[in-house]
Amino acid sequence: MWIAACDGKTPPHLWHSYFSGHTKVLQKLACRVCSKVLGIGSAERSWKKFKGNMSAERSKLSPKKAKMQATIASIHAAENNDQDRAKRMRAGVLWDDEDFATLHLDPHCLPLDCAHGDEVVQRTTQVFRGWLEDWEQESVGPKGCPIFERRILKKYGGLNFVDPVEGKVFSVHQDRTSFQKKKGANSYEMFCILDDFDDIVDDDNQEDKWEEWFRDVAIEEIAEYYNKHKELGVVVYKDGEINESDVDEEGKEDDGSVVDDM
Repeated sequence: MWIAACDGKTPPHLWHSYFSGHTKVLQKLACRVCSKVLGIGSAERSWKKFKGNMSAERSKLSPKKAKMQATIASIHAAENNDQDRAKRMRAGVLWDDEDFATLHLDPHCLPLDCAHGDEVVQRTTQVFRGWLEDWEQESVGPKGCPIFERRILKKYGGLNFVDPVEGKVFSVHQDRTSFQKKKGANSYEMFCILDDFDDIVDDDNQEDKWEEWFRDVAIEEIAEYYNKHKELGVVVYKDGEINESDVDEEGKEDDGSVVDDM
C-alpha cells in the first residue's frame, strides 16, 4: 500500500478507496485531504469575469459568448492552480505544520504520554468481537477481494490462541491469510504460525510451524485465550453486547459502543 502511495501517478482518492475505507484515522484524513473545499471563491471569480465581459466597453458581446469566455478563464485558472500544486508537491512544500494542525488528528497521533486519557485507553485496548459478524459471511469471488482480506486481517491479525488438542500457542499472521476456494463459498481463513515461524523460509520447509485454521473454529479459542489473559489488553465481547464493526442500523460507522440493554 505504501508503494502505491509513493507513486505520483496514483490519485489520492483511489488510494484511500482501496486502503483506508475501514481505518479510523485514515478515513478522517481522506475526508479532509481529498474532499473538495467548500466555498464561493471560484463562483465569484467566474461572475467577476462575466461582469467584465458585459461592461460598457464590451456591450456588443452577447451573453452566450460572455459566458463562454468566463468559463474558459475559470478553467485556465484551475489549470494554473493544478500546475502550482504539482510544483509545490515536487518541492515537498505542499503541506506545512499549520495545514496539519487543521486536520485535528493530533489525538490519534500524539505519543501516549501526551495523549488524552480516553485516547490512551482506546489505543492500548483492542476490541475483539467473539462471533462471526454478518460482513464476514459475505460471498467472495473466485479471484478474492483485497479489501475483504484486509478486514479479516484487521480483526484477527496478531491475535493468539491455544490449540486445545496439542496445546500449542498460535498467532494469527498479520499479513497473510489462507484463501479457500470452494464453489459458491470462497473464503479467507486464518494462516496461523508458531513463534519460531520464519517468513523468509519457504512454507514447505517449515510445515510443522504453521497451520490453517477456519475462523468459525478458532474464534472460540481466541475468545477463551484473552478472557484468561485480560492483562494483554484485548477485550472480548459476545454477540449482542456490542455493535458489529461495519455499520450500525443508520448506516453510520460503528464507534465500538456497547449495546444498551434498555
